[in-house]
Amino acid sequence: MILIVTNRGDYTADFLILKLQERDVKYLRFNTEDFPFDATSSLTPLGGTVFLEKAGKRFDMSEITGVWYRRPEGPAFPPDFDPQTRDFVSRESREFLQGIWRSLDCSWVNHPDRIRVAENKIEQLNRMKKMGFRIPETLVTNDPQAALDFYNVHGRDIIAKTLRASHGQLEGREYVIYTNSLSNEHLSLIDSVKYAPVIFQERIKKNSDIRVTVVGDCVFSTEIFSQESPSTSVDWRRDTLSLKHAVHNLPSHVEEACIDLVHAYGLVFGALDLIRTNSGEYVFLELNPNGQWAWIESLTGQPISRKLIEVLLRGYSC
Repeated sequence: MILIVTNRGDYTADFLILKLQERDVKYLRFNTEDFPFDATSSLTPLGGTVFLEKAGKRFDMSEITGVWYRRPEGPAFPPDFDPQTRDFVSRESREFLQGIWRSLDCSWVNHPDRIRVAENKIEQLNRMKKMGFRIPETLVTNDPQAALDFYNVHGRDIIAKTLRASHGQLEGREYVIYTNSLSNEHLSLIDSVKYAPVIFQERIKKNSDIRVTVVGDCVFSTEIFSQESPSTSVDWRRDTLSLKHAVHNLPSHVEEACIDLVHAYGLVFGALDLIRTNSGEYVFLELNPNGQWAWIESLTGQPISRKLIEVLLRGYSC
């Protein structure tokens, strides 16, 4: 049985589940917001038994042979739940579930402990540099003057992006913070950098963006023609589905570098963002150990889901 650990609104999980159903593969979807209010679990460490009760059914977790750890979220609290105890419940629930994940002896895509290390962008850049990849010149700082100096040194043509908090909720509404070019308007707010560190990088002229999805030892590379629209020239995520996508053949040494980077973190899956310059050079931007991919399969036909299911069923050792 395949366990999918995610949230109620995860459409990529919906996509893979359809593929599992087509192949008649047993699976259990665990939306972590359901815990602890709409799902219960019991653990007996000495016996190694973990049970999960959900929607009136009891599942023995010893039947799990592979886990796809997607996008878990914290508890969904009832409206009348005491706000003063929410933090306590969240922390205890998270600790309990982490104990379960560390107790399961099965194949993982990817194990949460490996994800936690791999998703730090500063560590990624240091590792990429040591592995010989070309990366943009970068400054991570909460010093407004250092940011301004970096801006001037690079001809007033740099980009800014967050370390982690690229999306969330503000006053009940969802927000997304995209990568942006630094403008005069942003400079008037440069002092606010002191409240939260920002990643500043030189802006590299693109021919296109390359999204590389690594699953096990397979590489699925997609060229995204981001420069066809001014709105997506800096960050293609602003209007992804309007852009042309095409299967892209990476040079073998770049493919190997992508696999090496993913495996260096002990990951089985990773989504990498690269820039392809006008001269045909590849510049590494970042690695997402839990990135989206369903839209790529839909637009290009690359069999990412097939390889992912294969790894979940058979396991894979980096």
